[in-house]
Amino acid sequence: NWIEAMDYSPCGKFLAVGTHGMTVCLCEVEKGYKCAKALTSHNSVITHLDWSADSKHIRSTDKGYELLFFDIDHEDLTKSKQNPHATALKDLEWA
Repeated sequence: NWIEAMDYSPCGKFLAVGTHGMTVCLCEVEKGYKCAKALTSHNSVITHLDWSADSKHIRSTDKGYELLFFDIDHEDLTKSKQNPHATALKDLEWA
């Protein structure tokens, strides 16, 4: 899987990597950028991703024009997951 998009969280602790394999990998900077969690909800190649200003959410798009949102657990990245309730995030400030 090659990298299609990547972006650091505003807090600087995490790197989100969108791949051609339809996966967003969450990496912890202080732990050597190892993929701590693979978010696999997309159905096509990731084209863009963006963090919320508070580093608690990611939104990502793919080649199929699908826009997905994810909740990021700062204490344990393995608990991060898709948020199917996009309207709950409509007023967030994005970085």
